[in-house]
Amino acid sequence: MPVTVLQKELGEVELTKEKFDKYLLFMKEIFEFKYKPLIEYITLTIYNEAPCLYIRLSSPQGYSLETLLIAKTHPLYSISSTEAPPSLLQEIANSIEYFTYFFAETGGKGHVYFIYVPGQSIVPLRQATKKHKMIEKLFFENMIYLFVLSMIISFLLYLLVYLLVPLEYLPVAIILAQSPLLILAPKIIELLGDWIINEKHPIVVIVDISLNINEYENFVKNIFNKYKYEIKTKIFHAISQDFHASLNKYKVSEILKSYGASIDPDFINIRVIDLYSIVSNIFKKYRLAVPKIILSNIIVPNAAASGILTPYSVLLITSGLLVKLTDNEISAVIGHEASHLKNKDPLLFYILSSAEYLTRLYLIAYVLWPLLIRAGLLLELLYLYFSLTALFFVAKFLEARADIEAAAKVGSGDPLASALKKIGFRRLIRETRFYGRARSWLLWDPHPPVSFRIELLRRIRVEDIKNPWIFSIVECTKDFIQSVLS
Repeated sequence: MPVTVLQKELGEVELTKEKFDKYLLFMKEIFEFKYKPLIEYITLTIYNEAPCLYIRLSSPQGYSLETLLIAKTHPLYSISSTEAPPSLLQEIANSIEYFTYFFAETGGKGHVYFIYVPGQSIVPLRQATKKHKMIEKLFFENMIYLFVLSMIISFLLYLLVYLLVPLEYLPVAIILAQSPLLILAPKIIELLGDWIINEKHPIVVIVDISLNINEYENFVKNIFNKYKYEIKTKIFHAISQDFHASLNKYKVSEILKSYGASIDPDFINIRVIDLYSIVSNIFKKYRLAVPKIILSNIIVPNAAASGILTPYSVLLITSGLLVKLTDNEISAVIGHEASHLKNKDPLLFYILSSAEYLTRLYLIAYVLWPLLIRAGLLLELLYLYFSLTALFFVAKFLEARADIEAAAKVGSGDPLASALKKIGFRRLIRETRFYGRARSWLLWDPHPPVSFRIELLRRIRVEDIKNPWIFSIVECTKDFIQSVLS
């Protein structure tokens, strides 16, 4: 009978040799948990001098299935069977990939975090609401989504009423109507914050509790979701006299034990981040005033800056960014955001998008309209698509330039590359598995492909960068062309 084989190397995952054994033990636990009734044989062994996990599954229907998972820098799996249905092979492949990605992100542990800003209110960790996501989308990313949305709406309005009303000045009025949003954007973004970080309240305290994956779900469901504010308050009062005290993790363990959770103190980590100093040091390197720093207690990792004048600007950071990154990586991300403020990117993109919008509408209204009437609406929609695609492509130059400037300010591209690998890991997977590099360049997204950003930051020599703008444009254009041709 023919043998069905699924084999794949997970190139988007990078494991160090020190993690090989831990990774295989984690995957062994996953298989034993998910496929226990089917396991005939499971063992850790060696294949071609590489550590690996071998599993043989047998079903009541009489077929068997063999899986070999090899721990390498880029893990490799091979699943084979002569009789098992292809759907089962694909299910196991999906499980391997999902839990490998999970291990790469978390080290194989589930994490529960309690975040504090001493001297300010105790706020429970919360999920990003639809309102939060909408405001973030519109007012971050150089505000490009806000401009594009307003342009599309006004263009549709233009098509609907051009025969009824003299519209010579309508596009200009629409552009001017957007300017208050540009000015008020920092105030709107402040609504997303939970704490203000300043000289009086400079530090953030993170209590990180790590659990095995099977313990994690039970802890979150039966303890954390029910008592998170109560537990968080008790932990703060227990450790607030000295956040650096070595006994703090034992105090936290005792508090959790009182709620029925037996957590080894060695799996509790307490970290103190002087966030204000990190931000102020980076902004000093740019010779900029420190903006208003807003911390949002949301686990999604993000940082963004908005504002035309730096003293009146806002820098928003989520607690998710702090728990994932080291201090050096945080500095690099803040350097990226400081570059946007230094170069007035929100204002620059307002000008660029407005110029594109006015050119498009007046060109259509006074030059191309007779042709468009004969050609139909399809040609106009194609023009709109290519115009906006070009606008987002130009936005990628700004993001790449901010990466390059941040690397120059911190002295190396490695910290930001490492940060992007952590916070952009899921997007990196989507690029690899679904979009591809070339298509990622053409998405309506202001960021270049994550894989390109990481590669660029790892290979650039900051001393060779004379003009970040030119360097960004050249590198982005070159990679786009290579991606299309490859």
